[in-house]
Amino acid sequence: MWLSIRHVGCAVVGLSALTSPSSSTPTNPIDLAKRDNNFGLQNNHHDHDYDLPTTPCYSRHCNMAFHYANFPSSTSLPKPDSKGDVTIPVTSITDIWRKPGIDSFNAPIIYKKIPISSFKSARVTATGAWKTLYDQGGLFLLFPSTKSTPTPKRRWVKAGIEFYDAKPRFSVVATDLWSDWSLRPLGAADEKAGKMTVVAEREVMPDGSKGPTLNVYLVNGDGTREYVRETSWGFWDLDEREEMWVGMAGAAPTESDVQVLDVKFSGFEIETWDGEAEE
Repeated sequence: MWLSIRHVGCAVVGLSALTSPSSSTPTNPIDLAKRDNNFGLQNNHHDHDYDLPTTPCYSRHCNMAFHYANFPSSTSLPKPDSKGDVTIPVTSITDIWRKPGIDSFNAPIIYKKIPISSFKSARVTATGAWKTLYDQGGLFLLFPSTKSTPTPKRRWVKAGIEFYDAKPRFSVVATDLWSDWSLRPLGAADEKAGKMTVVAEREVMPDGSKGPTLNVYLVNGDGTREYVRETSWGFWDLDEREEMWVGMAGAAPTESDVQVLDVKFSGFEIETWDGEAEE
């Protein structure tokens, strides 16, 4: 069964499929909108580079620094190891989310900058002690504005695990003008472990050329992939020489008594098309 929500202005469509009378989570659009009232607070943070050429990557273009966004200045920067494993400490109230009147971008992100033309796919596994409504972690991809409609607004896709209706679920948010959010159940074993693996992949056309779509897959415990989300605008009308962000992010959008949510990432990989970008 697919579970999905789409935010349009302050309205929410599809809530009846996601909530139950016994649930302690919001049961109507007004309550769900409380998620947005927490935003607008930005932590004092620093951006930083950390050179790690041994992180798994299938191209010479990945031998570049990790960058950090939205980490409090008082926090030690977590460093991914040679296997692409790292733990990001997340505090509330943080999120990456946009709707009319709300533009929140204060969740911690570890990422690499790569030329758009070189991106083929990215993969990561996220695990955590998910407890509070909207606790989340997964892949994060940031795109520049299109050539035909330059805009200072960020365009991005985040895909991973999110805690909703007392369970961890597979979540994808795609944001061009506004954020569209979708959810689906995890397998029983992954739900119990609070774990999921996600792959984001650029479309390949029948003639072998690169397409405009970003496809998102959930990887099951047996290694099979389920096609979850098509973001048709991902690579459309972009200057392929520009850079995009590819990385990991965690967020805790709801205030809680949990001081720090440790989001554990493992096996972070970027696969690229070789020979198409300058080092």
